Amino acid sequence: MEYIATAHRPASVTHSVHSNLTSPDHTSLTIVRSASLEVHELLPSGPSKVYDVPLWGKPLGAATIIQPSSDLARQPGPTLFVLLLDVHPKCLLIVSIWNSETKTLDVTDRIEMTQPVGIREAEFWQGIIVDQERGCLAVGLWTGMITIIQLKDVAAKSGPSRGTPTGGMPTGGARRKFAAEDEKKANGLVQLKFDVQIKEYNLLSLSFLNDIDQSIPPTLLFLYLTPHREISVVSHTVSFLNKDLSSLSNGEELFTCRPSDLSSSHLIALPGGILIVGETELAVFDIPTPSVESSKRKSNEQSAELRETEAKGKGKRRRASSSGTSQNTSILPGPKKRESGLESDQKTTKGLTKTLPFSVTVAWDIIDSKETGTRILLGDSYGQLTLVHVKKSLSTGTYNDIETLILGESSPPTSVTSLPSSYVFIGSHFSSSQILNIQSTPDPSSNKQSYLSRPLSDWPNLAPALDFHLCGKEEDEEGKIVVCAGGMNKGALSVVQKGAGFQSDLEIKGLEGVSGIWDLAPIERDDLFLLALPQSTVVLQLPSSAQEAPSVLPSTFLPGLCRTSTTLASGPALSDCMIQITDREVLLVGAKDGTLKASWRSVDQAEIVAGAVTDGETPEWVVIALRGGLLVMLQVEPTQFCVRIETPFSSEISSVAITSRFTTSPPSYAVALWDLSLHLSTVPDAFAFTPSLVRSLLFTSSPRTPPSLLAGLADGELVVHSVELLTRGTGHNLPTSNGEKVDVKTIKLGQVEVGLTRQIASEEEGGGEEIFAFGERSAIIRWEDTGRLSWDMISIKDVSASTFIGTFSGTNSMLLATPTGVLFGKIDGTKRQNLQTIPFGTDNPYRIVYHPNIRAYGVAFIKTVLDRTKGQETMSSSFKVLDKDTFEPIFVFDLDPSERATALRAICFTSGSETRWVFVLGTGYLDETLSEVHKGRVIVFGQDRNGRPVSKLMETTVAGAVYAIEGVGELGFVASVNSRVLLFGRDLNGDTGTMYSFKKVSSWESSYLPSTLINLSSVDGKSRLAIGDAMSSLSVVEIDQSSRQFRTVIKDLKPLWLTTAERLGQGTDDTLIAADSNCNILTMQPEDHTLVSKAGYHVGELINKFAKGALLPNEPADMGATPNLVFGTSSGRISAVLDLNVESSRFLFDLQRNMTVVLKGFGNVSLSDYRQVQLDNATSPSVGVIDGDYVQSFLQIKDQDLIRRILDGRNQYEKIDVPYSEVCGILEGFGRLH
Repeated sequence: MEYIATAHRPASVTHSVHSNLTSPDHTSLTIVRSASLEVHELLPSGPSKVYDVPLWGKPLGAATIIQPSSDLARQPGPTLFVLLLDVHPKCLLIVSIWNSETKTLDVTDRIEMTQPVGIREAEFWQGIIVDQERGCLAVGLWTGMITIIQLKDVAAKSGPSRGTPTGGMPTGGARRKFAAEDEKKANGLVQLKFDVQIKEYNLLSLSFLNDIDQSIPPTLLFLYLTPHREISVVSHTVSFLNKDLSSLSNGEELFTCRPSDLSSSHLIALPGGILIVGETELAVFDIPTPSVESSKRKSNEQSAELRETEAKGKGKRRRASSSGTSQNTSILPGPKKRESGLESDQKTTKGLTKTLPFSVTVAWDIIDSKETGTRILLGDSYGQLTLVHVKKSLSTGTYNDIETLILGESSPPTSVTSLPSSYVFIGSHFSSSQILNIQSTPDPSSNKQSYLSRPLSDWPNLAPALDFHLCGKEEDEEGKIVVCAGGMNKGALSVVQKGAGFQSDLEIKGLEGVSGIWDLAPIERDDLFLLALPQSTVVLQLPSSAQEAPSVLPSTFLPGLCRTSTTLASGPALSDCMIQITDREVLLVGAKDGTLKASWRSVDQAEIVAGAVTDGETPEWVVIALRGGLLVMLQVEPTQFCVRIETPFSSEISSVAITSRFTTSPPSYAVALWDLSLHLSTVPDAFAFTPSLVRSLLFTSSPRTPPSLLAGLADGELVVHSVELLTRGTGHNLPTSNGEKVDVKTIKLGQVEVGLTRQIASEEEGGGEEIFAFGERSAIIRWEDTGRLSWDMISIKDVSASTFIGTFSGTNSMLLATPTGVLFGKIDGTKRQNLQTIPFGTDNPYRIVYHPNIRAYGVAFIKTVLDRTKGQETMSSSFKVLDKDTFEPIFVFDLDPSERATALRAICFTSGSETRWVFVLGTGYLDETLSEVHKGRVIVFGQDRNGRPVSKLMETTVAGAVYAIEGVGELGFVASVNSRVLLFGRDLNGDTGTMYSFKKVSSWESSYLPSTLINLSSVDGKSRLAIGDAMSSLSVVEIDQSSRQFRTVIKDLKPLWLTTAERLGQGTDDTLIAADSNCNILTMQPEDHTLVSKAGYHVGELINKFAKGALLPNEPADMGATPNLVFGTSSGRISAVLDLNVESSRFLFDLQRNMTVVLKGFGNVSLSDYRQVQLDNATSPSVGVIDGDYVQSFLQIKDQDLIRRILDGRNQYEKIDVPYSEVCGILEGFGRLH
């Protein structure tokens, strides 16, 4: 069984809405991402996320609407959030209201909409539009049909009812809420819902008429493509009484645009008019608003006509799609319809137009509407933002001018949302989502004229993640992922690594071998630090500005300090002194005058090997360890050190710790010995064994933190003990007298010894505690409010000493010692992943591989340049080799103008004892006159005879486009070219063996397009290959080593339309994992000349690639799971696939089964409905996979009754006989693997 969980959440935005959702007094921004829903309150300091919930379905539309009120004396109703969600095979319209007590969205209505038989999905427009004044919504999903929804009047009852809390599995720190299945259904806010058929099949845009009297029924405006390939606009009035649109025949045609405007796809309703947005032109049309009496009269005429028709028994009334000659009863007066013979370049209504540079508008929002006109913000596919001001004459009330201003470039938008104070939110799929400020004057620091500020808030995004490289052991950066991200004008490579990032602001050279760093807190200066060097001690002063340099202060500063010996420990003492523990003595130094107040040495001048100072508010105790195993505790007095305790041990002491947290006198201390035993002073006869030698010890100090003892081991492990249980134990992880076990958490930080330092927050900051563990790798250790231990890895390595500086959390400033010097910088403790972006502009990375010999990435780029004057896009392609660390190009190869890079692979060959790697690039030539690509190239790059690391070694022309490349050992490599798979055999060219040449040896015919090639294990000396094809699923072929010919072993004919596949099994296990175009994951195992399905699971996003490897491969091997694969999706999600053993599979399956009974997703969507495998015309249950994100949400449940129901199950056979604390421990262990 497989365990699939998210390591990096998708940040691609589909919709965004600005409203007063959370409170009438607060503005909020609701962001709908591809897999989650977020609510942010807009504060003076910036957006603050108050709600975050996963979405189990594809978002198709989102809007906010105020519940209507017909009572003018009554305040308007609350703001409702409406979401349209595709949960195949049905769609859900979810109406929700903000619950200010629980800080969640409570669902009031859940309307299921199923695709009618014989009607296809809408091709151009799907979504929701709202009429705020009348509480009406229109939903478009299917061709030739829309759904009308009317909300209840708030005046019709005492107040809106609250819906069922359905928080699903919120993430990102928001409080998680769940919907219990047996809760009563809430009273809904939907008054009426009905479907109407329309004749406007090719609907491009839909809008309600704006700014008309509230007593007039809602009026819909359709922008659609006619059968004559013309753009037309018609109007329909909604009749709630008759549950239909106004006219019994066609709607009333307002005007028709020329065929040259076929690109027009956005209709924006203005007060008294409409704006149509095209690629090169804007058009504004005035629409006279009818009188209330006229509207009522026409509505009465329609009702009378309908009653007369029904009374005569002429059958059901006909929908808007039926033909007829009934009188047009639309409330909008318009010109006559055109005759069929009217010339296509004539318009039936004269409009005001404005020519623009070429721009494909993809998102827009109205900034404001006034008597003098309306301002609209348009965003195009390349991120260009344009401000449009449609001016209105005050005397005539008609629109008389259009002004435009290009503001600048942002991320390519999927949504544009205007915010108060000239701010705007840009939601994006191809780049980061941003909040920008529109300035009144151009930004002088910008290269191009831009009125946009730098991003005030930025949400990084990996989409569309076309390809990625997972770093392995050979790169010394295990778990790091380099992603082909971005698109349009924001192409980029994104580097993702689990853990928070460290940003170095200053590097101080010349200070090497630093073993300890301490701040000089008693001096009340935050720029002075004590540094321990191998044979000395120095005081470092940081610069106060960027123009100054750091300096080492002379010995005249704090003359009482010992500068000729290394320092083992330091800390404050009494109220105005500091302590320095060297390898020979203990010193008390005055903070004000720097003079020596007291000193202590052992009588026999024994060497001090370890030391620690108490951490209380008035520290006055020191514990030291002397050579020979003697522990000494000293009490600090103003002029002397007094020996209070001397305790001998049977072994040498490796580390000590002391704490004043417990009410003991003298304070409690811990001692670690070279015999691997760990002792506490509070329990003299008890001890615990550690797996390795302890090199650092630290007690937690904050009252808000569970009493714990942290031990940094010499083998790179950090062990966290619960002091309460440790004092009752008699051995490491051994049962205590009452049957409990010593509570031990282990964190792997590499292979070298681990050091520890801490920071405690003030009471104003919450009183929490953070511990920085460092060594080969680094981590920030925290305890949550529940007492649960958590940590984030930090993207900095080989730290030998550290100390915190300044504020507690969010932007932790630190001073770190590394092999190259001392670094000053900040840790972003709020991020679970560190993300670095390397921008390439219009050069969009398409494929990426890694070359270990030259430690560089090979990247295939596709560049698109838009000529706005001609409206033409020019595409080109190139292959670049980028330095692994700097990402600077070290080799560039430009392809021919009509040639595109289509496949890329780094392939390893062995020549004697030498292992050589080459880049193999596949291309295809585009010819618009041909229906299929008929020419391509296979190009090999590598080290040449002259020693250049990268050059073109050879190329060969093929009859088609190269879609995939895979190495097959010493045979060479295979490439899929159109419908064939070609084997290219390898020959050494020349005597030196430094240059390779390949030639086509044999071929294999596929059914359609073999886009996936997977190298399997060899059987009986024959290489085996799995080939993914859209028309025939997966096939397994053999390649004979001697004849080098293909033979088909298995051919599966299920048309799954695979997007990618990879080998899931290990060794000789050739189990395959594949992803299809329906966003499913499938596993199949070759057995007896057939492929047997093992598992199926719906991801909900298109998977672009599987990669063998793990995100954190150094975790302990006894977790019950083995990291196997990582995959990336088109929405930017990075997920891990883990192989579960039998015991873990059984436990997690039982837990997931019990959770699904009581826990639903947002909108009461069940996990089984969402995760079921979705085929074109059928569905099947998900099997063989555990949803890791779902079971991990168990850790966030606070409701004890809900926890009990999950663990007890519905009967005795479903009961989970594992204590709650152990369940949490198992889930925490799995959580560390992704």
